[in-house]
Amino acid sequence: MPFDYKQFYIELGKLLYAVAKADGKVQLEEVQDLHKLVRDVLLKTENKTDEFGTNSAFYTEFEFETMLDSKAEMNEAYKSFIKFVNINKEHITDDLKNICISSVEKIADAFEGIVPQEKAFIDKFKNDLDNL
Repeated sequence: MPFDYKQFYIELGKLLYAVAKADGKVQLEEVQDLHKLVRDVLLKTENKTDEFGTNSAFYTEFEFETMLDSKAEMNEAYKSFIKFVNINKEHITDDLKNICISSVEKIADAFEGIVPQEKAFIDKFKNDLDNL
């Protein structure tokens, strides 16, 4: 079965929402850095589009905003991402892992640097990725 890049970017949006929420509140700077990350990094690495011509990387942004609007639980968002990665582990390349790690670190660092709650989240995430 081919890898669903659109779903990967949806799940990445959930992951980035979870790290932004790790300290209890999603800050405006984190949202702004998410938009910048999508445009400056993800769009340059992704060329797949959906049936409407929308680059799959935009789904990261769409999902993050959806999670934010619905005040989703951080742990549920994180669990969804990890479940997707585990189901698709044969498709999760080192490049995709590195995109995830650097994206998480960028969002965590967006507001007042990486605080202890975000550091703990990042460490857990890296450990979970290593155990795929």
